Amino acid sequence: MKFEDAASFHDGMAAVKKDGKYGFMGNDGSMLIPFEFAMAGRFSEGLAAVANNKDQWGYIDVKGKLVIGYAYNFADTFNEGIARVMKGGAMKNIDRAGKEVKE
Repeated sequence: MKFEDAASFHDGMAAVKKDGKYGFMGNDGSMLIPFEFAMAGRFSEGLAAVANNKDQWGYIDVKGKLVIGYAYNFADTFNEGIARVMKGGAMKNIDRAGKEVKE
């Protein structure tokens, strides 16, 4: 299978792009999460930032389920349970449940 874009593997998955949409494949080359995202980040701590076609970012789990809704203008990877996001022009930190946390 040929891809328009492919990222490096993290947590056993890599974001790949086909026909203008991103999905995720496993180390063995099998497609684990279908091509349905406008943009995609890498998996970290079991979650990956993904964007819909309205440039809104949220997070999916390793099964492809949206676990933190599309609410952000920017979403970074998780590190030690915290991710940086931008909402309404302000940078914030969220936890793995999507709750805002203090720095």
